[in-house]
Amino acid sequence: VAQVRLALAAGEITIDPRFPYPQEIFDDPARGPNMHQVNFGFIKPRTRRTELALSGGAAATATVENLSYALAANWETAGAPCELFVSHAWDEPFFEFAARVLAEWPDDCKAAYICSLSNPQNLNVSALLGSDVAASPFYRVLHAPTPPGELRMVANSITPIHTRLWSA
Repeated sequence: VAQVRLALAAGEITIDPRFPYPQEIFDDPARGPNMHQVNFGFIKPRTRRTELALSGGAAATATVENLSYALAANWETAGAPCELFVSHAWDEPFFEFAARVLAEWPDDCKAAYICSLSNPQNLNVSALLGSDVAASPFYRVLHAPTPPGELRMVANSITPIHTRLWSA
């Protein structure tokens, strides 16, 4: 959240004309930009090319393209087992979303699947999701041999969460 606030203050996150959004919500520090805007101005630029430290050598690094934000942030552990599945709407105000997720975060939970952070946003996400629901990342996470122990549907002030296809 702090990094997104810094990117917003630096002008990296803007209202994208493809996704109209009220300026007063965008400027509200408790609500802020929506996930589309955070994705375009923060997630995609930081995951297009990621410099990663490699084990074994003090200065050994590799540049990897198109990782998910979650994998780039958790590279040393090759990700983390999903313990919580978070369903949300991309129209939601990001800071509102983050506050709600953190307020409901289980005490013993170490990792969650949040699509905007877990799916590689610089790839063709539509192709990744595909037309077969059973092949989608959402389905695979929920039906894994060790599925997440908890599910959270995060409500927001913009879009009724139950109207979303993946939440239905």
